[in-house]
Amino acid sequence: TGKSPIFCWGDIIYYPAGTELPEHLIVHESEHCEQQKEAGGPEVWWAQYLDDPGFRLSQEVTAYRAQYQFIKAHDSRQVRRQMLKFFATDLSSPMYGNLVSHDEAIKLIENV
Repeated sequence: TGKSPIFCWGDIIYYPAGTELPEHLIVHESEHCEQQKEAGGPEVWWAQYLDDPGFRLSQEVTAYRAQYQFIKAHDSRQVRRQMLKFFATDLSSPMYGNLVSHDEAIKLIENV
């Protein structure tokens, strides 16, 4: 897809592309940083994230919700709609294991 991966380990956000990350992506990854702390550390969190599709989905939904709330607070209605569709496309993609449909992803991110 040409996308550069973004991930966190503990309280460090890794972005190999090296360009500046938009704030909404920092919000998303910061949510994962907190999740890793709550799980008992990045090793524990990553093991469960990779092995348990339900856990992976719950962690991503929480992070995408936080990201979407940031967008809602800072951008126009048109941008919000575009970003929600983009987030739902990612959440429903093979990147996360095709765990939900696009429509389900929208509902989960919007928390409806």
